[in-house]
Amino acid sequence: MSHQKPSDHKPSNDKIPDEHHVHRTGGWLPQDHRVHKDWLHQTIAQVDSNPKELHPVLTEFKEMVEADWRLYMLFTAMFDEIPSKKP
Repeated sequence: MSHQKPSDHKPSNDKIPDEHHVHRTGGWLPQDHRVHKDWLHQTIAQVDSNPKELHPVLTEFKEMVEADWRLYMLFTAMFDEIPSKKP
């Protein structure tokens, strides 16, 4: 599997249908959200097919968040607020 970043796939803006065009400040993510979504699905599939243990620092961080109900609630709220589609 190639390890291309989503920014490696930058179609010209005039070829992106309006419903798939997203303004990306800084230009480091593709403006066509389908490209980013495809890259993300490929990355998730690669990680799922090659499971590894978390780095000890990440394991400690995970345990800290899961042990503190306030931190856990804030993390959950943060991820719940991510919009599922273009605003």
